[in-house]
Amino acid sequence: MGGISPNINNIVLETIADMLSAADGNTNVISFKPKSVGRPGIAFPDGWDEKYAQWENGSLSSKAFMEWAGMKKATFYNKLTEYKELLEQEEEYKAKFQKNI
Repeated sequence: MGGISPNINNIVLETIADMLSAADGNTNVISFKPKSVGRPGIAFPDGWDEKYAQWENGSLSSKAFMEWAGMKKATFYNKLTEYKELLEQEEEYKAKFQKNI
């Protein structure tokens, strides 16, 4: 029989059978991939909104903004992109909400 022991083999087989029965024959439901990979994300620091507005109107340099946020260059620009996407989503939501009034 291969494996570590018959008991371990039985437990593994029972787990697989349970997963297959829960999937109702749809084996695409079963995924052994981790839900998240990589490092956990970091939150926007307090005051990001104000600093972003200053950066956007040109009164704050990227370097100063980056140093204030305590981020390395790649992280900083990734957070800028994420923040811009959040602002766009907020604008879309507001526009959609205004249409419904």
